[in-house]
Amino acid sequence: MLIKVNGLIIHEIAQKENDKFITILTAEYGKMSVYCRGVRKIKSQFMSLIELFSYNEFELYEKNGHFWLDDCYRINDFYKLRDTIEGFSLASYILDVLSDISLEGEKCEDVLRLGLNTLYAICEKIKPLWQIKAAFEFKAMCLSGYLPELDGCRRCGKKLDKYTFDVLSGCLVCDKCKGIAVSDYVDFDHFDFKAPFFEMNNTLVDILRFVQGAALNRFLLFDIPNEPEQKAFSRFCELYLLSHLERGFQTLSFYNSL
Repeated sequence: MLIKVNGLIIHEIAQKENDKFITILTAEYGKMSVYCRGVRKIKSQFMSLIELFSYNEFELYEKNGHFWLDDCYRINDFYKLRDTIEGFSLASYILDVLSDISLEGEKCEDVLRLGLNTLYAICEKIKPLWQIKAAFEFKAMCLSGYLPELDGCRRCGKKLDKYTFDVLSGCLVCDKCKGIAVSDYVDFDHFDFKAPFFEMNNTLVDILRFVQGAALNRFLLFDIPNEPEQKAFSRFCELYLLSHLERGFQTLSFYNSL
């Protein structure tokens, strides 16, 4: 059976002398594993197409439950990602997160669109990298079902100027209710963070509300002029993602080391 599908290459492994085994992220089928014969040959017409970050139209044939590359056409190679080591390393982390929050055989149109829009934002420098990274992390968790409650203290309902965010429960609590907040904590000993609570003011809460509700082509359209709040937003979004995915990423560690 021959199928046509648009997909973003999010993982690749060299096979034998001239082949590659790739994972593509598609709207219709989620992640798909595809074997690509001969694409590493210098004279192969697919050599420059079958690379990480490439968004292509693929023609695949299925045999015995496996997919094989038949033909391929470029849509966008996001080549500008390679302009800086910071942009490239952030984009590599983005791919790892996309892979982690998507499954084979399940539609993931919104996750794919988020990934493509984020890579485009990095290429075109639409916003600073810290903002792109943080907004992507938080939006990715929202699309994965980890929607936080941001309408005031979850326990008493009060709306205040400052809150504590219970990271694992995904809700705001006031200082009075913080002492009785309960979360099912996981072991974070192998991560770089331990705090289950995060202090935040209304400015940060408003930004999170915006990113949570924004369309996928608008989730970056906000500004944080205050540097302490920039750092708080960055720290929170990374913490929120890592705590719910319950894992770290080597690509993230490398990006943070730059």
